[in-house]
Amino acid sequence: MKGAGTGERRRMAADGRQEGFTGLEAALVLVAFVVVAGIFSFTVLGSGFFTTQKAQKTIVTGVDQSTSTLHVVGDVYGISDGNGHIDEFWFTLGTAAAGKGVDLSALAVTASSADALYTLRPADPLASPPAGPGEWCIHAKTGDGASPLFLSGGEQGTIIARLPAGAGLAAGQRVTIEAVPPIGAPVAISRQIPPVTSAVTVLT
Repeated sequence: MKGAGTGERRRMAADGRQEGFTGLEAALVLVAFVVVAGIFSFTVLGSGFFTTQKAQKTIVTGVDQSTSTLHVVGDVYGISDGNGHIDEFWFTLGTAAAGKGVDLSALAVTASSADALYTLRPADPLASPPAGPGEWCIHAKTGDGASPLFLSGGEQGTIIARLPAGAGLAAGQRVTIEAVPPIGAPVAISRQIPPVTSAVTVLT
């Protein structure tokens, strides 16, 4: 009887130790779960903040681009080189009345045909025509004369783009002139050269 009581107490002690160990494990698992959940929540919140900031930046960039768009105003003119070819092009760019201004000095201007692509250099000074071979310049600008290189909303500026020496285009050839502002969509002008019968030709 004495031995049986002792064995029972040992069994109960062992069971108590087992129950205590299980409770400790449960507490550790709970703590680990809370820590992992906290880290996960922080990561999700951080990702949400980053996504929101990125979306806001995208929206602002889109608004800037849409309000800084240039467009062609009126006709495009070709100037003869005196040998039956056209090597100089005049066109006017404008901005929307409620749009943002555009820094014309930051334009990148190219001219291309089926056979060649030319990156035209800005003349120096830029607002002082005429343009030399392979250059572009600002011929005139409406609005604020104190800022000849900047088109404010609703203003217009006439651009002269001249091909390099000897690169004049003959009748039947197509020219594409592209003016790319730092912000906003590029302006592409594509015209076919008609028979050259005068010094100035309207390109349609």
